[in-house]
Amino acid sequence: MKKFFSSVLIVGLLLLNVSPVFAELGDVTPPPTPPPVETPPAPPAPPAEPTPSPTPEPTPTVVEPVVQTVTASDTTGPVISGAASLSLATHDATIVWTTDELSISTFEYGTTESYGSSATLDATALLAHTAILTGLTPGTIYYYCIHAHDLANNATNSCGHIFTTASQSVVVDTTPPDVSLITVAPITTMGATINFTTTEVGNARVEYGTTEGYGESANLDTNLALTHAVVLSGLTANTLYHYRIITSDEFGNETITSDETFTTEPIAGQNVVSEPAPQVVVSPTDMTAPIISGIGTASLGITDVTLAWNTNELSISTLEYGTSQSYGSHATISGTALLAHTATLTGLTASSTYYYCIRATDLAGNTANNCPNFFTTDPAVITPPSTPADTTPPQISLITVAPITTSGATIGWTTSELATSSIQYGTTASYGTTVNLSGNASLSHSTILSSLSPDTTYHYRITSTDVSGNIGMSADEIFTTDALSQVEFQTQGQPAPQVATVLISGIETTSISTSAVTIAWNTDLPSDSQVQYGNSENFGSVTALSSTLTTSHSVTITGLAPNTNYIFRVKSKPVGASVATVSTNEEFNTLNHSIPVVAPANIISVSSGGVTSTGATISWMTDKGATSQVEYGTDTTYGSSSINTETLVTSHSVSLSSLNSGTTYHYRLKSIDEVGNVTFSEDYTFTTTGSLSSVPTAPPAPIITDQGETPIVDVEGVDGEVVFEINEGNPNINEDVVIERDGAIIYEGNSETFTDTNQTNGVTHNYTVFARSSGGGSSRPVNISIAPRAGVREVKFNESGTLASSTPALHFVKTFQKGTTDIEIEHLQELLHAEGTYPEEYITGYFGSRTEAALKRFQAKHGLVQTGIVDVVTQKKLNTVSMSETKLDIPTDVVVFETDLKKGDQGESVKDLQQYLIYEGSYQEAIISGYFGNFTHNAVKIFQSKYNINPVSGIVGPKTRHKMQQLAGL
Repeated sequence: MKKFFSSVLIVGLLLLNVSPVFAELGDVTPPPTPPPVETPPAPPAPPAEPTPSPTPEPTPTVVEPVVQTVTASDTTGPVISGAASLSLATHDATIVWTTDELSISTFEYGTTESYGSSATLDATALLAHTAILTGLTPGTIYYYCIHAHDLANNATNSCGHIFTTASQSVVVDTTPPDVSLITVAPITTMGATINFTTTEVGNARVEYGTTEGYGESANLDTNLALTHAVVLSGLTANTLYHYRIITSDEFGNETITSDETFTTEPIAGQNVVSEPAPQVVVSPTDMTAPIISGIGTASLGITDVTLAWNTNELSISTLEYGTSQSYGSHATISGTALLAHTATLTGLTASSTYYYCIRATDLAGNTANNCPNFFTTDPAVITPPSTPADTTPPQISLITVAPITTSGATIGWTTSELATSSIQYGTTASYGTTVNLSGNASLSHSTILSSLSPDTTYHYRITSTDVSGNIGMSADEIFTTDALSQVEFQTQGQPAPQVATVLISGIETTSISTSAVTIAWNTDLPSDSQVQYGNSENFGSVTALSSTLTTSHSVTITGLAPNTNYIFRVKSKPVGASVATVSTNEEFNTLNHSIPVVAPANIISVSSGGVTSTGATISWMTDKGATSQVEYGTDTTYGSSSINTETLVTSHSVSLSSLNSGTTYHYRLKSIDEVGNVTFSEDYTFTTTGSLSSVPTAPPAPIITDQGETPIVDVEGVDGEVVFEINEGNPNINEDVVIERDGAIIYEGNSETFTDTNQTNGVTHNYTVFARSSGGGSSRPVNISIAPRAGVREVKFNESGTLASSTPALHFVKTFQKGTTDIEIEHLQELLHAEGTYPEEYITGYFGSRTEAALKRFQAKHGLVQTGIVDVVTQKKLNTVSMSETKLDIPTDVVVFETDLKKGDQGESVKDLQQYLIYEGSYQEAIISGYFGNFTHNAVKIFQSKYNINPVSGIVGPKTRHKMQQLAGL
């Protein structure tokens, strides 16, 4: 038996001494004869002894329960008996003994009867005692002496005992330790802790570095142990590190693990660079189940018992028990792999036989059973307990207030022990009213407070007294009763207040962070301000009342939990009102982590120079580093743009070429900063030199809208057919219209109507409609999913969309390569998975080795050079594939959102957002107002919940905009 087995067994036995007073210690014994008053079924014969361990161990003496009463006249010392060596190894020994009354023991030992060494023992008064001796010499006789004194300080000695340690084994250990359960935690910006376990005691060393060549090594930890923690320091933030573990046992057998990785935390504001953490894999070479031994009742009482057992290897145990061999109940046991195991069962019946079954599973998944075992609880006794008087007050917890009405509230709580309770309450922390709960002492308590005033904040405090007279008291708590409605005023025969209500409007949540929020609202009369809030509709918290009378209210709440949904309502009361007006319930979600707010770049010093008949140079400055792009054309719709230079600079210069001579051009500037904020300039113009060119230019993409800007493509499914009406007779159309069904062209021409016939009713088809000019330009498509409907003959159009010429919104416009992080990399990884080249489907936003390999497979699939870099050629192919994967029937001209949107915003972007959410299905109210109010806020939250976007904040940020564009195939 190796040293580590004895060490862990010793630790397990130490844990047993923390249990209540031991009444019994040893292997399972047959149940005692029940008292004559009741005749339960005779228990079965004792089960067979468990499989013995390789070295038989002596069985300690069984000590019957002793009821001890300490009096001042006690002058007799405790009787020490049953001294025995429970465990003997080459370097360790465990000695146990008992006393006939509660006593505190000390222990001396040595290789002669002069002793010379002492053991560290539990200072608690016990009946069953244990001494753990380590660092002994193999094959050596040791002498020991036990000293014990009882609670009256009477002392007794028992000396002259001996034991002999096991001889040193001559078997040479040649097996290196196995390393498992590797974790890296915590990880900081400059450090990390490598944690792991070994199958036998060993030392620990970690080699690490930014490559698989490592280069650095942590100091060797020479302490021999089963669990290890190696701290690495002086690391670089936001960096991927490789590491491997080197460990050797006490015989020099060495193990070196394979390469593992972790990434340090970024400095605030940086993006996290991390591939998914590798999974912990336990080697399946172990095929032998653990051996369960040493089963015994470490403590046996009237209604509870503590069971103990050992396993010969690290194992996780479970235990079933019950009054029959069907068991039916499960014990709560530590989920940590141990060698020494305990389970405490409570709530048992006195004088009853219980059966139990132990199962143990080792780290390789091998399971052993030891069933059935049994014990019999002690009979109920009338003798007063010998334990010291209870001086611990009951603990009050799980306080709830529900339901709350206009005139009452129900308050519930639990206590940690049987107790009676009372509650004090009132409108201040001085309370004033006390309610004593009737009934016997219990663990669960509840009372109803009545005759309360509506819309009033009450303070309350709970007092609980246990059977020993110890008093526990809660902290001051509050709740607020509901406000009366006008109908309730009249029903109760009360006159309506002179000023009963104010109009509350414009409720907004702003400045949301991980722990705070500012809530603002308006009233039509000057009123005070207060907010109730909490994790449920019972609220539970209320802000201090601001008595300042105003029509514009703002309350800031702090101390909130991150990534948590809160429900709140605002309250305002004007002068002369009896009660406050209360809003409907609103909600907000705190952020999961702080999001630094970065202001966009400002565009300044714009100029156009070097204007010729065919070109011009546009220059401008920004107050911080940003990209450079110019949008230009003969009117303010522009239509053309320069290549977006991704270099972040403050001085910008873009040259335009292939312009028409003698032509006035409109242009605006576009710059994107390091965090993705987009800044557009106002409109500017310049005129090329020379006369107006008569050289014909390539026809632009068609613009297919009628002069009234109304939708021009209407679709309706009827019996066996899908009917299209195109342009509604507008004579301005002179381009071909193309209709695709499920990706295949079914019509191309300039007819105003088209009918797709011979279709099956109820079967949905995906149609795409777009216009194509003779010059090859195409309009943005209208995507529609529709099915014919049986019995419907009338064509009544209700599916409409507008075809409008535009440059497609390109999803991939940046060069990405291994080591970079960007939200668009999430879309890249999703697209590569859909293409079948990225089977791992780790959507991380980080371009790592797996993403690089997947991109190379994508490039090979489409005949591109396998660079593993999202270069210009690869961007073009990715955009083509991305735009062919439209997932929703949403017109693409309403999904190009370039800025964040939140509650209180207004304008065309909000209209586009509302239009999008109507098509997508999250905006049931379907009100296109251009104002971001409660309806739009709730619709965004529904959208975020539907697509697992966290936090569910109701704010259209980068993640939400990304998902909206992705769903539309952009």
